[in-house]
Amino acid sequence: MDDERFDWQARGLCRGVEPEVFFPISEEDAWRAKEICAACNVRES
Repeated sequence: MDDERFDWQARGLCRGVEPEVFFPISEEDAWRAKEICAACNVRES
């Protein structure tokens, strides 16, 4: 079954990025994830 709800994942800039980037230990460590998400064209409005 092809679930269209997850089609965005193939186009996201986060594809292939280590998951740890999106689960930072501190707020200071969140900058990389924020930059990736801010530049991504599949963000929800």
